[in-house]
Amino acid sequence: MNTCSGVAYTYKDYVRNPAALTEISGPAIGDRAPDIDFESGGTLFDRLRHPYFTLLVMPRDGAESSEIERLLRRFPKVLVVETLPRSEALSKRYGPFDGRLILVRPDGYIGFKCRAEESHLLEQTLERVLTSHKH
Repeated sequence: MNTCSGVAYTYKDYVRNPAALTEISGPAIGDRAPDIDFESGGTLFDRLRHPYFTLLVMPRDGAESSEIERLLRRFPKVLVVETLPRSEALSKRYGPFDGRLILVRPDGYIGFKCRAEESHLLEQTLERVLTSHKH
């Protein structure tokens, strides 16, 4: 019996990033978020098992907190924040802990990624995505 899975599918060729967005390493916007095992136990996918957008925070020095608080106030019913523990496995798959923010959609795909200082671009993207269905 042949089976088909959409897990390896990517949307990255169909995503238009804002021109002002800084290119950062790790999976591309539109790629399925890769799972990792944390050294302290559990997996990244364990933290994504809910029907909301998940904002993965890879903190540099905690300076990201005001941007994150603003996003949580703006989108409290659809956004969950996961501040990730420093992990070699995570750094290999997603890049360094340099204050990056990675938005994972409810379907497990990367919806956006940016540096904390570019969180206004993430906010604009969430606004567009969450209001595009209203007419």
